[in-house]
Amino acid sequence: MKKKRLLGLFLAVTVTASMVGCGSSGSKEAENTADSAGAQQADASNEGGTEYNLKMASAASADMYPNVAMQKACDEVYEKTNGKVKITLYADNLLGDYSTCFEDIMKGSLDMSMFSLPTSYDERLGIVSMPYMITDWDQYSKVCYEGGALYERIEELLAENNVKFLGFCTEGLQGLGMTGCTKLEDVINPDVQKDELMRVPPLESYAMTAEALGFNYTSIPYSDLYSSLQSGVCDGWFGGAATINYTAYRDIIKVWVDARTSSELMAINMNMDLWNSLPEEYQQIIADAFASASMFSFQEAENYEDENKKLLEEYGVEVYVPSDEDLAKAAETVREKVWPSLMTAYGEEAVQEVLSALEE
Repeated sequence: MKKKRLLGLFLAVTVTASMVGCGSSGSKEAENTADSAGAQQADASNEGGTEYNLKMASAASADMYPNVAMQKACDEVYEKTNGKVKITLYADNLLGDYSTCFEDIMKGSLDMSMFSLPTSYDERLGIVSMPYMITDWDQYSKVCYEGGALYERIEELLAENNVKFLGFCTEGLQGLGMTGCTKLEDVINPDVQKDELMRVPPLESYAMTAEALGFNYTSIPYSDLYSSLQSGVCDGWFGGAATINYTAYRDIIKVWVDARTSSELMAINMNMDLWNSLPEEYQQIIADAFASASMFSFQEAENYEDENKKLLEEYGVEVYVPSDEDLAKAAETVREKVWPSLMTAYGEEAVQEVLSALEE
C-alpha cells in the first residue's frame, strides 16, 4: 500500500505540475511551448541569465511509472534551477516512435527522450536487448546502474552518436502476449514447432530468438501491433513485459507468458550539443534528477510485476509461468544458437564484460 501511495503522490504531482504534457493534453501543451524544436533560449525576465525550454519525448503512457519517474525528474530540475530549465514531457509516442525520436536527438531537433534504442543507426546498441542475458531482478543492479558494465557501454556508444546518456528506465522482463496458444505447456520449448505467428520488432535479436524457440514470426511496426493482433495478422508478440500487456493489450490478448526472453530497457537521452551548452551546475542537477528517476523505475517495475500479473488474471488473461527447467532449456538454446552472431554484431569484448559482471 505504501508503494501505491507513493505512486499516487507522483501522479498527483504529474497532474498538477504538468498535466498538459501527458496523453490527450499534448495539443494544449504545444500551445505553451515554442514552435521550433530543440532548446529555446531567452533572457530571463527577473534574475537574468538564460532560460532553457526543452522538449522530451517518452514512449510510456502518462500514468505508467517510467513516465511518472520522468515527470518527477522534470519537476525536480525546474525547481532546483529556479525555473531556468523547463522540460516539457510528451507521453505516448506523441512526438514520434523510438527510431524517429532517436534520429531527432542526434540531429538536435529534439532535446531529450526516453525510448528503446534503435539499432538502425548503430547495431551495437542492440546489446541492451540481448536475449536471455538479464533474466532476474538482481542482475539489473550489477550492470544497469551508473558504473555498471552495460551502463558504461551504452554511454560510450551514444556519445559517439552525439547523444548524452542519462540512465536506463525499465518496464521489466519481457514475455509473450498472445491471442491464443495451442501448445501452452510447450510455448517456449525449442524442440516444438508452434502454430502461432508472432510479431517481432525490426531487430535481428528478436527474430533469431523467435526462430530458436520454434515460432513463425513477422516484423510489424509497433504502431500497427494492436490492429494486427485484433485482425489476426499475427497471433502474439515478443517484447512486452506484464505492465505494457496489461495497460495496452489486456482487451485483445488471451495469454501472457512470463518467458523472460529479454529486458525492457529504455534509455534516457539528451542531445550532446545541448548538454555541452548547459552550465555545469545545470548539468549536475539534470544528471542527479534523472539518475534518481532511473532508480525509481527499476524499483517500481519490480514492485509492480506481480501486481500486474494479478491484474491481467483478474481481467481474464491467463498468465502462464514456465518452470525453471523450461526457462533454463529455452535460455540455453538461444544462447547457443543466437549469441554467437550477436556477439559479433555487438562487440565480443563488450558483451563479455557485461556477462562477467553478471556472474560476479
